[in-house]
Amino acid sequence: KMFGVIAAPVVFPKEEELSTPHIKELLQYRLENSSSLDEVYTLAGGLLTRQEWGFVQDVCKFAQIRIAQLDKARKKRQLRLAEINKLKTQLIPVHEKACLGFEEELFAGLPAYLTLSEQQLQYYKYQFAEHMTKSALTKKSVLLANIYRQRSVQLIDDDEVDEPVIQVINEAVLFLSTAEQLLELCRIIDASGSPKLALPVAQRAYDVQLSVRQKLKERSELQATIRLLENQREMLKRLKKDLPNEKLSELANLKIKLVAFEMPFSGNCSSSDINAMEQQVLQITLVMLACLADIKKNLTAKRGEVLQKAAIHTKAEDELISNPSRFSQMARDILAWAIPDRVRDPASMMQIVKNTELENQTEFIFQLGRQIRQTVLKLQDKIKEKEQRRARLNELRQKREELLTKWVLLEDDEAAEIWDLEFEEQVNVHTSPAYMSYGKEKLEQLEKSALTWILDCIYNEKADLEEKVANPRKYPLFKQLSADELALRRAQFSQQALRVTEDLQSPLLLFHIAKHVQSRRDSDTVFKVGNKCQSIIKEIENQRSIRAPLQSELDALEAEKADLLHRKREWPDEKQLRIRELTEKIDKLPTWPEFATLFDHHQYDELNLDVVRVMTSAILDNKTTLEEDIARMFRETAPENIDYRKIDSDRNAIQVKIQQLTKQCLTQFSNPVYLLRFAKDMKNRKETEVVLEVVGKCLERIKAIDALRKVRKPIQLEIDQLKRLKEDPKKAPFTKEAELTELTAQLEALPAWPHFADVYDDGQYSRTVSQCINVVLNSVLDQREEFESGVAKQLYENKSAVDLTKVAEDRKQKQDQINQAVQSCYEYIHDPQDLKILIDAMAARKEAEVMLDLVKHGIGCIDDRVKVVVERDTFKLKTAILEEEEAMLKITKKSLSEELKEELAVLRDAVKKVEEGSNWKKTVTLVQLDSLKDKLLTSLVQATFEKKQQTMNQMEGNREMPEDRKQSFLASVERCVKESSDLLSSVDNPHTLYSIIEDLNNKKEWDLALKIGQECFHKIGTLHAIKDEQRIINRDRALLLEEEQTLSKVHHRLATEKKDTLRKLEFEYRFHLLKPGYFQAVDSIDDIALSLASLLVDVCNAKEQAEVEDGMQVEEGQQSPEAIERMENVVKISLQHIHSIPHLIDYTQMLHDNKQYLMVILAGKQCEAKIFEQKQEYEERERLKKEFETLDNLRLTYLFKKEDSEGTEDVTKKLEETKTLLAKLPKIDDLTAEIEARNRELLTVIELIISAAKIEELDDELRDQTILAFKTDTTTDRWDQIRQIVSEEEWLNIKEELVVYVIQQDTNTSEKIELLLKDGLYKQVIEVFPKPTGDERELDMVLRVYKAIESSEPELLEHLIPIVGGFMKHYFVKQAYEAVYPILDRLQRRFPSIIINLFDRASEMVMFNIMQSQYAKFVKMLSALKARMEELNRHDDWNDFFVEFKKKHKGKAKLIQMISLIGDSVWDLDSIMKGPAKKKLKTEPKSQATTQSQVAPSGDTEEDEEEEEVPKKKKPVRKAPARKARR
Repeated sequence: KMFGVIAAPVVFPKEEELSTPHIKELLQYRLENSSSLDEVYTLAGGLLTRQEWGFVQDVCKFAQIRIAQLDKARKKRQLRLAEINKLKTQLIPVHEKACLGFEEELFAGLPAYLTLSEQQLQYYKYQFAEHMTKSALTKKSVLLANIYRQRSVQLIDDDEVDEPVIQVINEAVLFLSTAEQLLELCRIIDASGSPKLALPVAQRAYDVQLSVRQKLKERSELQATIRLLENQREMLKRLKKDLPNEKLSELANLKIKLVAFEMPFSGNCSSSDINAMEQQVLQITLVMLACLADIKKNLTAKRGEVLQKAAIHTKAEDELISNPSRFSQMARDILAWAIPDRVRDPASMMQIVKNTELENQTEFIFQLGRQIRQTVLKLQDKIKEKEQRRARLNELRQKREELLTKWVLLEDDEAAEIWDLEFEEQVNVHTSPAYMSYGKEKLEQLEKSALTWILDCIYNEKADLEEKVANPRKYPLFKQLSADELALRRAQFSQQALRVTEDLQSPLLLFHIAKHVQSRRDSDTVFKVGNKCQSIIKEIENQRSIRAPLQSELDALEAEKADLLHRKREWPDEKQLRIRELTEKIDKLPTWPEFATLFDHHQYDELNLDVVRVMTSAILDNKTTLEEDIARMFRETAPENIDYRKIDSDRNAIQVKIQQLTKQCLTQFSNPVYLLRFAKDMKNRKETEVVLEVVGKCLERIKAIDALRKVRKPIQLEIDQLKRLKEDPKKAPFTKEAELTELTAQLEALPAWPHFADVYDDGQYSRTVSQCINVVLNSVLDQREEFESGVAKQLYENKSAVDLTKVAEDRKQKQDQINQAVQSCYEYIHDPQDLKILIDAMAARKEAEVMLDLVKHGIGCIDDRVKVVVERDTFKLKTAILEEEEAMLKITKKSLSEELKEELAVLRDAVKKVEEGSNWKKTVTLVQLDSLKDKLLTSLVQATFEKKQQTMNQMEGNREMPEDRKQSFLASVERCVKESSDLLSSVDNPHTLYSIIEDLNNKKEWDLALKIGQECFHKIGTLHAIKDEQRIINRDRALLLEEEQTLSKVHHRLATEKKDTLRKLEFEYRFHLLKPGYFQAVDSIDDIALSLASLLVDVCNAKEQAEVEDGMQVEEGQQSPEAIERMENVVKISLQHIHSIPHLIDYTQMLHDNKQYLMVILAGKQCEAKIFEQKQEYEERERLKKEFETLDNLRLTYLFKKEDSEGTEDVTKKLEETKTLLAKLPKIDDLTAEIEARNRELLTVIELIISAAKIEELDDELRDQTILAFKTDTTTDRWDQIRQIVSEEEWLNIKEELVVYVIQQDTNTSEKIELLLKDGLYKQVIEVFPKPTGDERELDMVLRVYKAIESSEPELLEHLIPIVGGFMKHYFVKQAYEAVYPILDRLQRRFPSIIINLFDRASEMVMFNIMQSQYAKFVKMLSALKARMEELNRHDDWNDFFVEFKKKHKGKAKLIQMISLIGDSVWDLDSIMKGPAKKKLKTEPKSQATTQSQVAPSGDTEEDEEEEEVPKKKKPVRKAPARKARR
């Protein structure tokens, strides 16, 4: 009825149908004999395709009847199966039991199409209903097409066309039983182009869903009753009781009813899910709204078709076209139908209204929005009531449990109450939707959403009006309004917006509304809402000031009363009377709002600030709008038509409002955090004057709080300490009550302490101060940039119209503001971290001048903190050292001296005093401060040169810039460059300076890079000095610790003087560890020195290249004197600070690679000097080691003799001095390896110098370095190199020098001889000829030398004879006689007479330890000697030798006998050596034989000689008696 759709039993118009009795009979036969519903569904689909709509509906109706029959049979079957299962559990006859089993088998054997489930049947129901509906809708479409083709009418009668379709839809709807199916059918109808017919179906869906919900409620109540009765029965069992009979009967009946209870089919939406049902209601509403939107959409589309004469309107469509408000009415009807009776969730309500178009319906929007808000408020009340009922239920349950423990039941009224509460709770588990559990924040958000939706609708309508007024050509049908009408409409919109806040009392909600309105640029409404919010806050605060003291006193009395009654004490009547008085007073006061917290006296402080900020933003929006209008006026209006007075008046009015709000903010708010927020807002809105004023007030407030804290904090700390003593139960009775009272009075006499400040935190507002300065600096700098941009624009457009004097004055004013901000930084910021934040912000803006001032201040603050940290660490380290010493003494049951105890107490007090105050005094370290300083200066240098580059680009790009302005820019840049470079002298970290130099090199600032490089080298030199100093400290500390440890092992203590020294050294050692890392990494000092030196060379090269490119006149391949001097200075200072030999070599190589050959020689010589110095240290160390060993042996000698105490003391003293000198020298593990390494390094350097000297043609340097290379590596090749580069005259002197050097060296003798032989220095060869070592090549060397001398200077051969004799002795002892024969063959030619003497001496060496087994070789040697003598015809020499030999060695009879047989062919020496086999005469004990073998010497003895005589004739050996043999 509501949509004008009436269901009437009207049949389709008569048409030609393919219908005969035979067809009907055949179809009926086919349907009656169809086995499954699938066959029927296929048949209906085929008929629908053939457009046999009458048969389709008949088939679908038949199918619905069949479905109903199958469903009835399903229910009957389920009941019978349940009955069978129940009977089978009972005792029944066997025959009946068998019948039941057979019946079950028959049920199981039924075909599938007869046992369809309820879900399958519902599916077929919907499919056939859909076919019915589609057939009707298709028939309607065909009918409309036929009407259009015939063009028999102007308008189509809706009733005539729609009534048959409605009848079919109504019949189809009757077959559907779930809301889900009905919604799907509704969508199909809508999609087919008949959304109007879908609306009743959607309503039907809600009715079906409502019935399901009612059923759910009935079942939930039934389940709740059963559960409560069972719970009651269990409680009675605890009391040994049971339910009354009527209750038991009721419980049994309820259970039977629950079993028989059947929930209706609900499809995919669970019938027990109340939240799903709520969502389904939402979907129903959205579908209805979608249908309405489709009606409008289809009508719009059809209007186009009608205009093109492709369709004909219906009467209803024509009515809607003539009355468009009908759509709005239909939308209102749907929303009124849904909200709030059917859709109860506020979130769903908001989703619905946001998806609905409601144009020009302000009143309805107000009504709808208020309904949603009222729903939210009612929901809040319901939830609160629900929580109260839950609390009451828990209270009753607890009471019931306590009574049950006493075997007592609740009273009847309480039992009835708890029954109702529990019943409600059980039912709500299934029937209470999720929105009944929304939290406070969710509900508040929904309330805000409802209000903002109303406002958005109002402002959207206003925006639409403004759009139409501003663009009349775009909206030609819109009736243009006069100025008065337009003003009236705008005022109406503002009034409508204010209506939203009429009944609002929550300040938070009002602020939200004001903020939302401000986003829609309605400043007047913002002001009104903001004022209302502030007035409500003021009223609440007034009520709070009256109510809070009364309520506080009442709560205290109630608590006291409860405590006394709990302790069973009497409550005084006068206090009860006071409670009554307080209660009456409170009741007479206005009702306290729920949204306010009574005892939170500063609840709305922040909100009040936010309201002011929003109001200020609204005024500034007006200001922005005004300036835009003025700018548009200047562009579009002639100057003579502009009202300048009105412009000034409007600007002044806005400025007055801004000043009023600023004054209100400064007067009303004293919290620095709030003021900072306000300042940030003003900065974002470019209100620099306001920012300066607010920030000034904020800084003054912080200063006042800090001053008050200095007075209040010590008193507060003392009070806290006394209170802790008072409350500590373990302490003695508190006796300082008077002192506590006095301190409390002093505290109360001070000015009131602000609630937002922390009295204990000295640095509470340090970050706030930093942010304030940051805001004001950025604000004034932004203002200056905007000003300069405006001036530049004016100069570009019309230079003559610019008042340069006024510009200069304004520029000075802007600079004064910047200076004022920087001065505030000096006064208020002393934390380097906060300064770094500011400096980083300025670096991002490339404000080098401001950065320079801030960095200067920051370095001063860092230096001040360094002093404090050094003092703190000094006290802490000394305290720790004494405490460790005290702990060690306690182990030995000893203690510190009284003097040290006093010193320790003083140190502890000093540490405590230093750390008092700010937290940074306890935590900050020297490393952090040093790193911070480096970061500040690095950032400053980068920003300075970026600013310089930017300035140069501006000057080049702006040729119209005045000359004085250019000079000002240049002076500013030069000042920044100079002062920033001067500040770098305070940097101690060479790595930081290196990175700065690298950056400057990239920026082509070479002069400054060289200057800073020199400064960096000075810092490296300082580090070297610290390194040496620390090495001495570590050495002395280690020696004293070692001595102390040694003495502790014998329970002795270190001497007092040494202990004091050790404490000082320990302090220096530990304090050094607290310094930054580059102080610790002493081994890497040379790394940075080398890197810096290389970088500075690159700087010099880059500058030289730039000079060449700039046209400096120098010859090709030559350097200018300035470049040479510059490079020489760099190399000299680099060499002063590179101490490591490998690094010096690398530096020299780098110079060589850069073709700085003169500098290569300079660096190379420095490196050579270092190497020679190190070699001298090695020699000195070896000398001291030998001296130490000698003195140590002498000391031991004195100790063993136990005499000459004075000598012992002298030796001990010298020993200690030597030990100290040794400790100063570096330790060496392998001296030979170290010397070889140094020689390799020296040769590398020499090669570089030689290469450079050759290129530079420095002959003297080339000669000297080549000689030095020869002395380092004495080889023939280097000897030849020297001969090649010197003249013959020089060679004579150089050769003599080299010969002396070679002779003095302890190097390879073979190489020496090779060198001396090369130039015929045979005399020197003889002098340096080595002793024999057994090397296989040394005899060849002797022979080679002999031949060389024999051929060149034979007179020197006599001096070679002792050498040959020495070699003969060496090789004769080794039994290698033949090895020396080649030399002797050569020698006997010139000196035959000395051969026998050489053999004599060598033979004597052999005879010292010759063995019998060696006789044969010795005899062979003598045989060769005899042959040699005979060859030389010196028989007498042999005879004399042999006679003398026999005299000397007469004990060697066998050997003499063998020698005497030399030359006799009868005797064989080998057989003589073997001799006949001897028989053993007796057996000696093993031990005796072993002893004799151990005692016998290695050489021949007399007994050996007797045993080993040459065998004579054999004689019979008489056997010894057996007894003697045994004995």
